[in-house]
Amino acid sequence: MKEFNVITEFKNGINSKSIEIYIYKMMVRDFEKRHNENYDVVKELINLNNNSTIVFYEQYIASFKEIEKWGNEQYINVEKRAINLESNEKKILERLLLKEIKNNIDNNKYKVVKDSIYINKPVYNEKGIKIDRYFNLDINVESNGDIIIGFDISHNFEYINTLEYEIKNNNIKIGDRVKDYFYNLTYEYVGIAPFTISEENEYMGCSIVDYYENKNQSYIVNKLPKDMKAILVKNNKNSIFPYIPSRLKKVCRFENLPQNVLRDFNTRVKQKTNEKMQFMVDEVINIVKNSEHIDVKKKNMMCDNIGYKIEDLQQPDLLFGNARAQRYPLYGLKNFGVYENKRIEIKYFIDPILAKSKMNLEKISKFCDELEQFSSKLGVGLNRVKLNNIVNFKEIRMDNEDIFSYEIRKIVSNYNETTIVILSEENLNKYYNIIKKTFSGGNEVPTQCIGFNTLSYTEKNKDSIFLNILLGVYAKSGIQPWILNEKLNSDCFIGLDVSRENKVNKAGVIQVVGKDGRVLKTKVISSSQSGEKIKLETLREIVFEAINSYENTYRCKPKHITFHRDGINREELENLKNTMTNLGVEFDYIEITKGINRRIATISEGEEWKTIMGRCYYKDNSAYVCTTKPYEGIGMAKPIRIRRVFGTLDIEKIVEDAYKLTFMHVGAINKIRLPITTYYADLSSTYGNRDLIPTNIDTNCLYFI
Repeated sequence: MKEFNVITEFKNGINSKSIEIYIYKMMVRDFEKRHNENYDVVKELINLNNNSTIVFYEQYIASFKEIEKWGNEQYINVEKRAINLESNEKKILERLLLKEIKNNIDNNKYKVVKDSIYINKPVYNEKGIKIDRYFNLDINVESNGDIIIGFDISHNFEYINTLEYEIKNNNIKIGDRVKDYFYNLTYEYVGIAPFTISEENEYMGCSIVDYYENKNQSYIVNKLPKDMKAILVKNNKNSIFPYIPSRLKKVCRFENLPQNVLRDFNTRVKQKTNEKMQFMVDEVINIVKNSEHIDVKKKNMMCDNIGYKIEDLQQPDLLFGNARAQRYPLYGLKNFGVYENKRIEIKYFIDPILAKSKMNLEKISKFCDELEQFSSKLGVGLNRVKLNNIVNFKEIRMDNEDIFSYEIRKIVSNYNETTIVILSEENLNKYYNIIKKTFSGGNEVPTQCIGFNTLSYTEKNKDSIFLNILLGVYAKSGIQPWILNEKLNSDCFIGLDVSRENKVNKAGVIQVVGKDGRVLKTKVISSSQSGEKIKLETLREIVFEAINSYENTYRCKPKHITFHRDGINREELENLKNTMTNLGVEFDYIEITKGINRRIATISEGEEWKTIMGRCYYKDNSAYVCTTKPYEGIGMAKPIRIRRVFGTLDIEKIVEDAYKLTFMHVGAINKIRLPITTYYADLSSTYGNRDLIPTNIDTNCLYFI
């Protein structure tokens, strides 16, 4: 039976060699700002020329039409021609075509919101929740001039009512995230202010009403009641200031949807693979139909027609206790135990509220006993250690975050071992960060947090619940529960990530992975980084640490190292070339991306669309890989993109290694979408920026799991 493989991208019917554009070369005014200094220039040119399809990239400005009015700006020279495919001019055309699409959509059906194209009519608008469908598009010009238009669909969740309504109905609590949907700004809700919007306040030195009138924005407050109470919010720099409640809404996320709305979403909104594929294709064709330089046809989605080679990757065998092989952690652990047997010391921290109930304490005690017995059968003894001093959990106050944070600081010195924390669901959500900051971030004590509801397990789900808890404990204690049965093509892997939070960039915790998939080292690189690149000194330190960890484990120097990076930086790559050449070690520099606006699906004659885990679409030096297989109720799987930026390994070997590393997440029985190199680097970098892990971590213990 013949199969048809499709990727959610069109090959444009018009090649870039047939598209002439005006390319203006500008003078570099500030070398440090050269990447974005023409942003304001383009805004001015759009207004002067009544031409919204003008873009820039680096020192170049481009348009399909001649730009006649330049105001006070001057260009060095101008050419009208097709782009040079060997230069950065591909980026110019990509931006120009994307701008043309957005400027020519059918406004009766679609609207542009930031970088996305929304369908005007919500797909759901009930029970206080609005759900919109939107498309993300990207355009890539390939080396032969082919223009590829990629696309994907997502959902946006929004509360219908403003904060004014939510406050009246007591449906907002301190600490909730709130959003100004007019300016797309997000804050933390602090509480109701002791003044109205028309009364002067100490934060602003005037009233909120006066503030907007002084800014010539009186239209914002003209129709508001003068006795409306202001609210207080906190931004990401912890600054508190007043706000108009009717301009804010609670932030709505999928995981926080009420059960009745979640049920509606799953039954009425979420599309099955076949339905979603047909819907996406038809809508995107409709979105781009008014664009002069875009010509798409359904046949140009078929992989055979756009140059992809299809292969299926095999699921790897994993080694468990006594070097016994099994593909699935659930069965491998139950039948053979962990690969690495150890004894570890543990302690417990019990929710002070739960500790006041004899029934709850009995339930917790029973759980702890059963968990330790279960772990012993897996080959890991959990040695319960008594606290140094008597700690009366019942006396620890949990009135608010400040009091609880102060209280646990008084007793944290009793904890030096891996600690299992049992909290009520409410307190787990409320105090998780405080627990992590105090135990792990401040005192280097690994913690495994468990919600009290988890203790209500049955014989049917007990194994999976206990395994997931214990795998978290093992990972934080440096125990390797399984390794790969067959060695990878590269000797050593390094996962790099720069996390950005509150406008602070850090090269988080580097991940060094060996040729059998085990984590050799996780180490904080604490120096702040500039933008998304990693400093030369930091990069060299990463390489030295990786080679040293490899030699300590395998007693030899690695011949080849593969770097996995989410995003690339040319300057970083050039620095790596010099360092690796000096050390005499070959390397590959691989970009692994998860947010790629692509779905892949397969259809056989007489059947419906389906997704196949392990299916890989190769083209040149890159590949799209479906690394998960969700059940039909979840929808279509999202592939990851693997691209060789530099190196000597075949792309097939690079992809094979990356795919096998998606099975090496040792913190849970379910596999993950990304290889552990980038997945762990991303997790640890984020945890590091939030001070939830030690600042000087240098171990194979995975605090961030």
